[in-house]
Parts: sequence; structure tokens; C-alpha cells
Amino acid sequence: MQDNVLYALIAAVIIIGGISIGAVYDQEISQSAKGPGNPGNSQPATVAPYSLTLVITTSNIYNSTVGDQPAFYVLNDGQLQSSANITLPSNTQIDLTIINYDDGPATTAQAYANVTGTTNNEMTIFNETNINSSYSGNGISVSGSQTVTHVPDSNIAHTFTVFSGTKEVVNLPITPSSTIQASFTLNSGSYTWQCEAACGSGNAGWNGAMSTPGWMTGAVYVSSSVPAQNYYSLTLLISTSNWFNNTVTDQPAYYVLDNGKLVSTENITLPAGKKIVATIVNYDDGPADTAATYANVTGTTNNQITIVNETNVNSSQGSNGIVVNGTAPVSNVPDTNIAHTFTLLSGASTVINIPVTPSSVIQTSFTLNSGSYTWQCEAACGSGNAGWNGAMSTPGWMTGTVFAQ
Repeated sequence: MQDNVLYALIAAVIIIGGISIGAVYDQEISQSAKGPGNPGNSQPATVAPYSLTLVITTSNIYNSTVGDQPAFYVLNDGQLQSSANITLPSNTQIDLTIINYDDGPATTAQAYANVTGTTNNEMTIFNETNINSSYSGNGISVSGSQTVTHVPDSNIAHTFTVFSGTKEVVNLPITPSSTIQASFTLNSGSYTWQCEAACGSGNAGWNGAMSTPGWMTGAVYVSSSVPAQNYYSLTLLISTSNWFNNTVTDQPAYYVLDNGKLVSTENITLPAGKKIVATIVNYDDGPADTAATYANVTGTTNNQITIVNETNVNSSQGSNGIVVNGTAPVSNVPDTNIAHTFTLLSGASTVINIPVTPSSVIQTSFTLNSGSYTWQCEAACGSGNAGWNGAMSTPGWMTGTVFAQ
């Protein structure tokens, strides 16, 4: 009897162990299974997402005959880089943000009006007109971004379309004057990216930028040897069409853009002791009264920021793609040209100060020690005679808390 009991216990252990192994195996399979809307591409559960930020501007001199042409750029850790060759890690979720300064549509075939190859075949659109958040009595009631699977072909300025040979793998239709966010994964290999909106030169709009690497086309190289990013990516967006109340009406507000979601900035959690690359997309086109002390960049890498906008990017056509220039890092901004600041305070001491110019994208990096900080806009952009009421004193609008942990 004792032997029988012993054998039964051993059998039970083997069966239970087998069930446990099977459960873990099933979990690993489900976590790395083919994602919806992206057949054939997998996302390992243990791999951190990889952030890719692209900026589109139009004031780029192609040559003396063609004149201005639009161009895609890669914005990477404070540097504006050519998009002729984009390198990405394989089988890793790519969190893509596209910031488009082009304000007009271009002729686009209906086939490219659909979002394809992204998570759920969706993307989220953010711009100055579709964010209409309101005051809820406690911070901000966030709304107004638009998650879509399709864009009318009459409202497409550009596309970011990735091909494997002639097969379309990813397609994002980009609306005028908007910020787009979506995520996708790609298997190892070489791809071509192309804008499929006829936005170049010539009668059909397919010359010039459209056929030149680093302008409206290029290559995407995907490999498992691409190292993971050694920083945390923080993207903030500032809009002005936010309803505060019946008396104050519109007020500016900061938001966090987090993988296709618009999130309140009342409480921002960041990793302590790790490099943070911050991108601020500002749709506010006017300056506000700012004390001269907040015109200086402080607390960031080299006490500098990079400013990207439609007027300061004046790249030109070179012998191989595009000669990128126009965005030298700065350590100071004239106080007459500041729309907002992103200022972190520890008590009364300024830890980080980032002056934000009108209608611009700001990028910089910094690290934080563990602790709680107050973030505040130091440009008087709220209501009241001095501009310090309304949004300026309301968490989730122009102030809030940062937790570094």
C-alpha cells in the first residue's frame, strides 16, 4: 500500500509539473503571438518598445528649379537625421510618432486611406482642433483625440508606407497639421518606405522629393542586432482649445502622449536615475509673458534643447539624399519668443527648465533623482489680469506633479 501511495504521489507531481510547464508555454506563446492587424510579425513579451519619432516639414530647398519640397526626418535624442536609411530592431514593438507640419492635402489613391499593419490596424490623430478637453473640477477631463482605421483620401497630406518588395506591410495616412501615433512590429529584413501622396514636383507630383531617398522615400533596415534604446521616451503635447469653464473658456494644457493615448499631466511618473528623452509638441502659436530667468535652459544634457519647426528647417538636396541642417541646439531662447515652459521644481529650487517656442517641437534629455517634483509652466498663459489664473494653477493643465521612482 505504501509503495502504491508513493507511486501515485510521483505520478501526481509529474502530471502537475507537466500542466505547469504547459501553462507557462501557452502563456509565452500567447504573449508573443501574431498581433492583430500585423500578420507574421511577433512581439516578445520581455522586449521593451522602441520609440521612433518622425517630423515632416515643407521648407526644404530641393534645387533652384524645383524649389521647396516636403521631407521626412528622424528626430532622435535631440538630433534631426536623414530618413534615407531608418534602422529598427526586429520583432520589437515600434512606438511611432509622426509630427506633420504640412497643412494641405495631396492627391492620394483610396487604397492608402486605410491604416494597415499597425496594432488593430489603428492609429491615433492629435491636433489643435480635435483636442477639446474640459475642466472637471479636479484637473482635466481628457478627450478629443481620434483613433481611426481610415482617413478620407481628400484629407491626407502624406503617408508613411512600408513595403516588403511590392507587398504593403504598414500604411499610415497622415492628416494635415497633425501628430500621429501608432505601433507595429517588423520581422528582420530590408524594406522600402514611401509616401504615397503625390506631394512632389512635376505634373503628377511624383518627381523631386517623391523619388529621392531622405525626402519622401527611403529604406528601412530591421535586424535583431539593433540595440535596445537605453533611455525612457516622454512625449508631451500642448494644445489651446481646451474648455475650462463658461467664464474662462479656452485654456492651454499639457498632455502626455502614451502609445496612442492622451493622458492627463496631473501626475507624471518617470524612472529615477535613467536618461529621459523628452519631446514637446507645441501647437500654441503665440508667446506669453515670461521672466528672463526662464529663458535659459537648465538641468538638461549640456543645458541645451533642440528646436524643430517649419521655419528653421532649411535642409537642401545633396549628392546623396538630403543635407540636414537648421536645428542647432540652443541654451537660451529670447524671453519674447516663449509660449510655455516645462519647469521642474524641488521645493523652491529649479531642477529643470525647458523654454518652449511657439508652434515648435522641442527635444532634450535629462535624468532625475528619486523623489517628487512640481512641474509648472512659467509663462503667464492662463486667465486673469496677470495670466496666472485658470490653467496656470490647475493640475493637469499648466501644472502638476512628477514622481521619479
